[in-house]
Parts: sequence; structure tokens; C-alpha cells
Amino acid sequence: MNCHAPDRVLIDQWRNEPAPLLPLLHAFHDRDGYLTEDALRSVSSELKIPLAELFGTVTFYHHFSREAPGRELPRVCDGPVCRFHGAHNLIEKLNAKPMPCAGRCDGPVPVLKGDEVLTGMSVEQLKPEPSPLPPPNPGAMEECVFARVREPGRVTLEGYRKTGGYDALEKALTKTSKHSVAIITESQLADLVADFDVIIAGTERITAKVMEKANNLKMISRVGIGLDSVDLLEAEKRGVIVSYTPDAPAPAVAVLA
Repeated sequence: MNCHAPDRVLIDQWRNEPAPLLPLLHAFHDRDGYLTEDALRSVSSELKIPLAELFGTVTFYHHFSREAPGRELPRVCDGPVCRFHGAHNLIEKLNAKPMPCAGRCDGPVPVLKGDEVLTGMSVEQLKPEPSPLPPPNPGAMEECVFARVREPGRVTLEGYRKTGGYDALEKALTKTSKHSVAIITESQLADLVADFDVIIAGTERITAKVMEKANNLKMISRVGIGLDSVDLLEAEKRGVIVSYTPDAPAPAVAVLA
């Protein structure tokens, strides 16, 4: 955070980045403690975004402040669980601003002040408490969202990167849109065929990953000519019969001729 950077420096830093609006708003907010009218007019002018549209964005994100003391004003969660534990008393005593659920139902009531997160059910009890890790996986199934969340240091940006936090995004940015669509299609198809005995395929690619999910698969039949879209080696390894319909396109070709 650069507490003294002029508007021009902040704007030049972000204007040519992909999706610059939110990072630029955060830069002004961090510098000034809130979003001033002059800052919003500068952003509107430089990014060519109408002020009305910009205000819609600013008011949508409740952590953006429009007046002093801005981010230093305590914000108290007033979600249902926190209300039950005295959120409104905290709001009154801290002269604070209510905010939507902060996701800390493990230790109500969360209070945000600047970059600090405090929890407690009274002013005297407030203290910084890190978010707890989920308990060990109780089942035998592989986890998705929580797969690596318990690893030490994952709460930091560096730790998140080390545990594959941005792998999918980085792959998407370095591959073509066609490649990304192919990966998504393969994943969707793999989820569909778990109980299939036979797959009748058109242009879909029947890959090793798809066959791995189809435990009962006995046959793949392609509608059309050619088997380039089927992993023949994987099919042979699994004893899956592969066929195609060489005469199927003939009527359509004849009509076009």
C-alpha cells in the first residue's frame, strides 16, 4: 500500500491491467481510508466508466467506505448468529457500522477495524483470533474445497500459491479458449457416464479420464466416420469395444450434393 501516491501514479499502475476497476478502487481506498468524490471522478474519467455505473459498483461492495473515518470505522457483523450473541450492543458501544455476515460463526461476534479482525461478545472480550481450520476429513471420500486447506501457511498468498490455489486460473490464461472448453467438456462428460454401459458419441472426445469414470462401460459407438476422438489405447486396455457408423453421413452428403 502506497499511502502517499498521487492519483496519476495509482491510475497508471492499474489502467492497463485486466479488469482494473476493483484494484484501482482498493488503491484509492487504502491510500485515503475511504473513496472521496474526487477519487471517483478521476477513476470515472480515466477508465471511461459513467459515474452512475461506478457508484453502483462502490455501493455493492460493503467494505468500500464513502466518508471518513472510512476503513478505520469499526464494522460489526449483524448476521442472525451474531445478533443472538449481542451484535447490536457492540455496534452501539463502538459507534460502529453494521456489516453483512463475515463468515465467522465459529467465534461471534467478528469486528473489522482496518485490516484487523477481532472477535468477542463484548467490548472487553474483543481480541484478534485467526479463523480456525476445519476438523480432519471424517470420511473416505476425497475432498474438493477443503482438500489442502489444512496445510500450514495456506492463509497467506504465498501459501495459497504453493498449494495450487491459482493453478486452474493460470492454465486458463495460458491456454486458448478452445482448450479450456475442451477441458470443461471432458469434465462434464466424465461426471455423466459413471453408470453407462454404452456411450453413443458424436463429436465428444472420449478420453482416458472419461473412461476411468465409466466403471460399467462395455462399448463406445461413434456416429459418423473416424475414431480420432476416442482414446483407442485406453479402450483396448479396458476391454471396451469401439465401433463407428461409416454409412451414417451418406444421406446428408447426398442431399447436399
